[in-house]
Amino acid sequence: MSHPSSLMTPHDVRPDHYAVDLVALHHPRYAHQQMGAHPVSLLVQGERVDGIRFIVFAPHASAVSVIGDWNQWQVEAGSLIAIEDGFWVGFVAHLGLNQRYKYALTGPDGQPLPHKADPYGAYAEPYPSFASLTYDQTAYSWGDQQWQHRPITEKHRQALSFYELHLGSWQHDENGQVLNYRELAARVVPYLVDMGYTHVELMPVSEHPFYGSWGYQPVVYLRRPVVTARRMILSILLTSAIRQVLA
Repeated sequence: MSHPSSLMTPHDVRPDHYAVDLVALHHPRYAHQQMGAHPVSLLVQGERVDGIRFIVFAPHASAVSVIGDWNQWQVEAGSLIAIEDGFWVGFVAHLGLNQRYKYALTGPDGQPLPHKADPYGAYAEPYPSFASLTYDQTAYSWGDQQWQHRPITEKHRQALSFYELHLGSWQHDENGQVLNYRELAARVVPYLVDMGYTHVELMPVSEHPFYGSWGYQPVVYLRRPVVTARRMILSILLTSAIRQVLA
Protein backbone atom coordinates (compact mmCIF):
# COMPACT_ATOMS: atom_id res chain seq x y z
CA MET A 1 0.00 0.00 0.00
CA SER A 2 1.39 3.38 -0.97
CA HIS A 3 1.45 6.33 1.39
CA PRO A 4 1.46 10.04 0.58
CA SER A 5 4.77 11.79 1.16
CA SER A 6 4.71 14.20 4.06
CA LEU A 7 7.21 16.08 6.19
CA MET A 8 7.42 14.74 9.72
CA THR A 9 7.25 17.50 12.34
CA PRO A 10 9.35 17.70 15.51
CA HIS A 11 6.32 16.25 17.31
CA ASP A 12 6.62 13.13 15.15
CA VAL A 13 10.41 12.76 15.08
CA ARG A 14 12.61 14.01 17.89
CA PRO A 15 15.70 15.92 16.73
CA ASP A 16 18.00 13.24 18.15
CA HIS A 17 16.12 10.58 16.16
CA TYR A 18 17.01 11.90 12.71
CA ALA A 19 19.97 9.49 12.56
CA VAL A 20 22.42 12.37 12.13
CA ASP A 21 26.08 11.60 12.78
CA LEU A 22 27.17 14.92 14.27
CA VAL A 23 30.86 14.00 14.16
CA ALA A 24 30.71 13.21 10.44
CA LEU A 25 28.55 16.28 9.85
CA HIS A 26 31.37 18.52 11.07
CA HIS A 27 34.17 16.65 9.29
CA PRO A 28 35.06 17.86 5.76
CA ARG A 29 35.90 14.33 4.63
CA TYR A 30 32.63 12.75 5.74
CA ALA A 31 30.14 15.63 5.66
CA HIS A 32 28.76 14.46 2.29
CA GLN A 33 27.50 11.31 4.01
CA GLN A 34 25.14 13.47 6.07
CA MET A 35 24.49 16.63 4.08
CA GLY A 36 21.90 16.84 1.34
CA ALA A 37 19.14 14.30 0.71
CA HIS A 38 19.63 10.71 1.90
CA PRO A 39 17.23 7.73 2.01
CA VAL A 40 16.85 6.65 5.63
CA SER A 41 14.53 4.62 7.81
CA LEU A 42 13.51 6.44 10.99
CA LEU A 43 11.46 5.58 14.02
CA VAL A 44 8.27 7.64 13.79
CA GLN A 45 5.74 7.29 16.61
CA GLY A 46 6.98 3.81 17.40
CA GLU A 47 7.11 2.53 13.81
CA ARG A 48 9.89 2.36 11.20
CA VAL A 49 9.18 4.63 8.24
CA ASP A 50 11.21 4.93 5.03
CA GLY A 51 11.76 8.31 3.46
CA ILE A 52 14.30 11.02 2.67
CA ARG A 53 16.21 13.01 5.28
CA PHE A 54 17.32 16.51 4.29
CA ILE A 55 20.19 18.43 5.92
CA VAL A 56 21.37 21.86 4.78
CA PHE A 57 23.76 24.41 6.28
CA ALA A 58 22.18 27.87 6.51
CA PRO A 59 23.61 29.63 9.59
CA HIS A 60 22.10 33.04 8.86
CA ALA A 61 18.62 31.88 7.86
CA SER A 62 15.72 32.49 10.18
CA ALA A 63 13.69 29.68 8.56
CA VAL A 64 14.35 26.90 6.02
CA SER A 65 11.91 24.68 4.12
CA VAL A 66 12.34 21.85 1.64
CA ILE A 67 9.88 22.12 -1.23
CA GLY A 68 9.06 19.83 -4.13
CA ASP A 69 6.36 18.19 -6.17
CA TRP A 70 5.11 16.18 -3.18
CA ASN A 71 4.06 19.34 -1.29
CA GLN A 72 3.20 21.44 -4.36
CA TRP A 73 6.28 23.60 -3.67
CA GLN A 74 4.54 25.16 -0.70
CA VAL A 75 7.03 26.71 1.73
CA GLU A 76 4.79 26.36 4.78
CA ALA A 77 4.44 22.61 4.15
CA GLY A 78 8.15 21.84 4.30
CA SER A 79 9.62 23.57 7.35
CA LEU A 80 12.91 22.13 8.60
CA ILE A 81 14.12 22.38 12.18
CA ALA A 82 17.40 23.89 13.36
CA ILE A 83 19.65 21.46 15.22
CA GLU A 84 23.04 23.06 15.93
CA ASP A 85 25.75 25.26 14.43
CA GLY A 86 23.54 26.48 11.58
CA PHE A 87 22.38 23.05 10.34
CA TRP A 88 18.74 22.39 9.49
CA VAL A 89 17.16 18.93 9.21
CA GLY A 90 13.88 17.41 8.11
CA PHE A 91 12.46 14.01 7.16
CA VAL A 92 9.87 13.45 4.43
CA ALA A 93 8.16 10.14 5.04
CA HIS A 94 7.48 7.80 2.10
CA LEU A 95 9.36 10.04 -0.35
CA GLY A 96 11.14 8.04 -3.04
CA LEU A 97 14.05 8.62 -5.40
CA ASN A 98 14.26 10.95 -8.42
CA GLN A 99 11.97 13.48 -6.75
CA ARG A 100 12.57 17.17 -7.49
CA TYR A 101 13.30 19.51 -4.59
CA LYS A 102 14.82 22.84 -3.62
CA TYR A 103 15.35 24.78 -0.41
CA ALA A 104 13.34 27.86 0.46
CA LEU A 105 15.20 30.12 2.89
CA THR A 106 14.11 33.14 4.86
CA GLY A 107 16.85 35.66 5.59
CA PRO A 108 17.71 37.05 9.02
CA ASP A 109 15.57 40.09 8.19
CA GLY A 110 12.52 37.89 7.62
CA GLN A 111 12.55 38.35 3.85
CA PRO A 112 12.25 35.26 1.60
CA LEU A 113 15.25 34.43 -0.58
CA PRO A 114 15.24 32.85 -4.06
CA HIS A 115 14.78 29.11 -3.94
CA LYS A 116 18.10 27.25 -3.86
CA ALA A 117 19.28 23.96 -5.30
CA ASP A 118 20.98 21.63 -2.83
CA PRO A 119 24.71 22.48 -2.50
CA TYR A 120 25.27 18.83 -1.59
CA GLY A 121 22.87 17.53 -4.24
CA ALA A 122 23.92 14.20 -5.77
CA TYR A 123 21.72 14.47 -8.85
CA ALA A 124 19.83 17.21 -10.69
CA GLU A 125 17.61 18.11 -13.58
CA PRO A 126 19.36 18.89 -16.88
CA TYR A 127 19.82 22.48 -18.02
CA PRO A 128 17.88 24.79 -18.17
CA SER A 129 16.13 23.40 -15.07
CA PHE A 130 18.12 23.29 -11.85
CA ALA A 131 16.05 21.47 -9.25
CA SER A 132 17.89 18.86 -7.24
CA LEU A 133 16.74 15.24 -7.36
CA THR A 134 16.65 12.72 -4.52
CA TYR A 135 19.12 9.90 -5.12
CA ASP A 136 20.68 6.94 -3.32
CA GLN A 137 24.42 7.58 -3.24
CA THR A 138 25.09 4.05 -1.96
CA ALA A 139 23.58 2.42 -5.05
CA TYR A 140 26.93 1.89 -6.80
CA SER A 141 29.24 -0.87 -5.56
CA TRP A 142 32.84 0.24 -5.94
CA GLY A 143 35.48 -2.22 -7.11
CA ASP A 144 38.55 -0.30 -5.99
CA GLN A 145 39.38 -2.07 -2.73
CA GLN A 146 42.67 -3.40 -4.10
CA TRP A 147 43.70 0.07 -5.24
CA GLN A 148 42.64 1.66 -1.97
CA HIS A 149 44.85 -0.75 -0.03
CA ARG A 150 47.80 -0.82 -2.44
CA PRO A 151 51.24 -0.49 -0.88
CA ILE A 152 52.74 2.96 -1.22
CA THR A 153 56.52 2.72 -1.49
CA GLU A 154 59.04 5.36 -2.45
CA LYS A 155 56.28 7.71 -3.51
CA HIS A 156 58.69 10.64 -3.58
CA ARG A 157 60.72 8.86 -6.26
CA GLN A 158 57.81 7.85 -8.47
CA ALA A 159 57.13 9.83 -11.62
CA LEU A 160 54.09 12.08 -11.90
CA SER A 161 52.46 12.79 -15.24
CA PHE A 162 49.13 14.62 -15.18
CA TYR A 163 46.56 14.67 -17.98
CA GLU A 164 43.96 17.45 -17.83
CA LEU A 165 40.81 16.00 -19.36
CA HIS A 166 37.74 18.03 -20.28
CA LEU A 167 34.92 15.50 -20.45
CA GLY A 168 32.78 17.48 -22.85
CA SER A 169 35.30 18.09 -25.61
CA TRP A 170 37.94 15.34 -25.52
CA GLN A 171 36.05 13.34 -28.14
CA HIS A 172 32.53 13.30 -29.59
CA ASP A 173 30.59 10.44 -31.10
CA GLU A 174 29.90 10.02 -34.82
CA ASN A 175 26.94 12.40 -34.52
CA GLY A 176 28.97 15.11 -32.83
CA GLN A 177 27.36 14.48 -29.43
CA VAL A 178 29.12 14.56 -26.07
CA LEU A 179 30.20 11.12 -24.86
CA ASN A 180 28.69 9.71 -21.70
CA TYR A 181 30.91 8.22 -19.00
CA ARG A 182 30.56 4.65 -20.27
CA GLU A 183 31.77 5.68 -23.70
CA LEU A 184 34.55 7.80 -22.23
CA ALA A 185 35.77 4.91 -20.10
CA ALA A 186 36.06 2.67 -23.15
CA ARG A 187 38.11 5.25 -25.07
CA VAL A 188 40.07 7.43 -22.72
CA VAL A 189 41.31 4.93 -20.13
CA PRO A 190 43.29 2.77 -22.61
CA TYR A 191 44.70 5.96 -24.13
CA LEU A 192 45.90 7.28 -20.75
CA VAL A 193 47.47 3.95 -19.81
CA ASP A 194 49.18 3.62 -23.19
CA MET A 195 50.58 7.16 -22.95
CA GLY A 196 51.97 6.53 -19.48
CA TYR A 197 49.98 9.12 -17.54
CA THR A 198 49.87 8.52 -13.80
CA HIS A 199 47.16 11.01 -12.82
CA VAL A 200 44.06 12.49 -14.44
CA GLU A 201 42.51 15.87 -13.65
CA LEU A 202 38.87 15.68 -14.67
CA MET A 203 37.24 18.95 -15.63
CA PRO A 204 34.48 19.48 -14.91
CA VAL A 205 33.00 17.18 -12.30
CA SER A 206 30.25 19.66 -11.44
CA GLU A 207 27.30 21.04 -13.35
CA HIS A 208 27.73 24.34 -15.22
CA PRO A 209 25.35 26.35 -17.44
CA PHE A 210 27.65 26.99 -20.43
CA TYR A 211 29.51 23.94 -21.74
CA GLY A 212 31.89 26.04 -23.79
CA SER A 213 33.39 27.33 -20.53
CA TRP A 214 35.03 23.97 -19.67
CA GLY A 215 33.33 24.14 -16.30
CA TYR A 216 35.02 27.14 -14.77
CA GLN A 217 31.63 28.56 -13.73
CA PRO A 218 29.98 25.71 -11.80
CA VAL A 219 26.37 25.94 -10.68
CA VAL A 220 26.62 23.39 -7.88
CA TYR A 221 30.06 22.27 -6.77
CA LEU A 222 29.27 18.63 -6.00
CA ARG A 223 26.84 17.82 -8.78
CA ARG A 224 27.99 15.81 -11.79
CA PRO A 225 27.20 17.18 -15.27
CA VAL A 226 23.94 15.68 -16.51
CA VAL A 227 24.92 15.98 -20.19
CA THR A 228 27.84 13.59 -19.75
CA ALA A 229 26.43 11.31 -17.07
CA ARG A 230 23.34 9.75 -15.60
CA ARG A 231 23.45 8.98 -11.90
CA MET A 232 26.60 7.09 -10.88
CA ILE A 233 28.14 6.40 -14.31
CA LEU A 234 31.07 8.60 -13.26
CA SER A 235 31.90 5.83 -10.81
CA ILE A 236 32.13 3.40 -13.72
CA LEU A 237 34.72 5.59 -15.44
CA LEU A 238 36.82 5.85 -12.30
CA THR A 239 36.56 2.14 -11.52
CA SER A 240 37.56 1.28 -15.10
CA ALA A 241 40.64 3.47 -14.80
CA ILE A 242 41.64 1.87 -11.50
CA ARG A 243 41.26 -1.66 -12.81
CA GLN A 244 43.37 -0.97 -15.91
CA VAL A 245 46.10 0.64 -13.86
CA LEU A 246 46.22 -2.47 -11.66
CA ALA A 247 46.19 -4.85 -14.62
